[in-house]
Amino acid sequence: MSRRPTVQEIAIHEAGHAVIARVLGVRTLHIELCPDGKEYCGQCNYAPDRPSDLDSATASYAGTAAERRINPSATLHGTDKTNFERRAKPVMRDYVMRRAETLVAAHWDEIEKLAAELVRCDGLYTDELEKLGYYWPPPKREPSALQRVLSGSRRLPSDT
Repeated sequence: MSRRPTVQEIAIHEAGHAVIARVLGVRTLHIELCPDGKEYCGQCNYAPDRPSDLDSATASYAGTAAERRINPSATLHGTDKTNFERRAKPVMRDYVMRRAETLVAAHWDEIEKLAAELVRCDGLYTDELEKLGYYWPPPKREPSALQRVLSGSRRLPSDT
């Protein structure tokens, strides 16, 4: 029988979702911890804009990738697993997992700061995230070559 995650692990997990979603241009509406002893008690809700399957799968896996930095036995489970499996085609899953792990490592300080704030107050809404200063607006980014190919555009960086 596996142990239940700690409140800190849940906070890191949810912050991983939120920070990486933001990096990918997806707005977080609400993040919540439910420190009532339930297993996997936390949630991160995004704006209704539909991100690409690649970005959605990456954000879904980012929670587990972040949690694994402090608990290597953490596993993909629940709605994260469902979303990941629905959005990431089997051939893309290793790439999506590495992408999430790379983004989590690159934004670890931000994930830790948000997790600490989440532990302090149990939940954050859009206006509170904006007041924290490190959330909005999301960074501007150009689509990667892989994203352009997956979206149907055959134009690669060497074509510019």
